[in-house]
Amino acid sequence: MVFEIASKNDVLDLVKENEIVFIRLQFVDILGFPKNISKMLK
Repeated sequence: MVFEIASKNDVLDLVKENEIVFIRLQFVDILGFPKNISKMLK
């Protein structure tokens, strides 16, 4: 599923519409090490 998000309100609407419980962000830091962050939304 691909979402194109334009603003903070779009993200909040998406969370409410799809009953999302948590999000996981994955990225690589400046040294090249993978990082993961999980956040409970409710």
